[in-house]
Amino acid sequence: MSDEKETVILQIPESFTFGNFEAEDFDRVLSFFDWSLKDKKVDVDFRKVAEFQDVFECLFFSYLNFLLKNSCEVKTRYLLGTISLKETVRKKEDWDKLIESIPNKPTENLPSLLITDSKDRERALEFSKKFIESINNEYEKTLRYVLNELLYNALEHGKNGHPIPSFFQLFWDKEPKELSFIVADIGIGIRKHLRQTYPNLVTDVEAILHSIKPQVSGTFGKSATGYETKNNAGVGLFFSSNIAQRLNADMFIVSGNGFVHISPTEIISKELEHQWKGTFVYVKIKVGLIEDLNLQKMLSEITKSIPKPEKAKDDNNLYISIRNYFGKYAEDKDLAKKVRDKYILPALAENKTLTLDFEEIVSAPHSLLNAMLATPIERLGLAAYKKIKIINAAPDIRETLDFIFDDNTSNA
Repeated sequence: MSDEKETVILQIPESFTFGNFEAEDFDRVLSFFDWSLKDKKVDVDFRKVAEFQDVFECLFFSYLNFLLKNSCEVKTRYLLGTISLKETVRKKEDWDKLIESIPNKPTENLPSLLITDSKDRERALEFSKKFIESINNEYEKTLRYVLNELLYNALEHGKNGHPIPSFFQLFWDKEPKELSFIVADIGIGIRKHLRQTYPNLVTDVEAILHSIKPQVSGTFGKSATGYETKNNAGVGLFFSSNIAQRLNADMFIVSGNGFVHISPTEIISKELEHQWKGTFVYVKIKVGLIEDLNLQKMLSEITKSIPKPEKAKDDNNLYISIRNYFGKYAEDKDLAKKVRDKYILPALAENKTLTLDFEEIVSAPHSLLNAMLATPIERLGLAAYKKIKIINAAPDIRETLDFIFDDNTSNA
């Protein structure tokens, strides 16, 4: 039996672009990437290419790394020569040399940059600065903020047991003043990352849409090991996508077979037939459409739009916000009796615990608290100290509550 590896030819089509940037365009391009290849000889043929969008250099190098990682011997054929690779390129310097050595590259734009550590992230930011700072100072600060968040995500989530987690590339067209950039990795993907905390996420589309919500992160549900610590506050992609919308930009997020397009006016999502094994984010911005750009003001507006975290739901616990029922001044004794009879006593009868949240309560006199809690405490006896939890109570309210607990358990 021959040990000769099977040869697979991947022909880059004559036109290899995202076209009008519809989901169908992305699907057509992604159909090229065969993620099943392992231990093969792979010929990637560029010789028929007439139109090759700049963004694909970044995707191509990510895919090339995937092939090498899977023990493939790769030849990339160009009009002016062929480059052969048999082993994974492990050093950043070797990748830089490889990128620079490609003859007759399909793109004449800025080179792809490796993102393997924080130094690479800073390198990419500084590289981008010389193109962005010519616009104006606020644009530079704003775009640097978005780039930093996306590079951080790629660096943290792109690792998947191989040495090169992600690539970055930036493009600047002087006319009509359009800036675009892509960050691509072949890591674990958004869905797998988020399922560490949100196990009910089923599809890649659902996961991407969930990831652009505030305070969402896959690291929240994991023990802190390595990069899986809680230094990601769960708002990076939320801020980036919101800033992109305010800049009248288009942001495209592809992870697995999920596609989400965040435009200035809407969010479009679709499940693709083909997939990207990891995640890439592509952003296109027509520069100069926003006058009086102010990053600090923009971030403040976005921050204010973040809702307060919902209290965790627990079927064995009844949570009551006193402010929701009484306002800041909890002084309606008759309402206290209704809350007791309708909610508190039935819950305790079902052996549930009770959590009373006194956040922002300015006044809660003894008569109200006693009307609401005396009977429940008396029925529970000493178990009331375990079954009824008081949180966020001001010192004077806490003292009154302690007296009511003691007074109604003294004979227990």
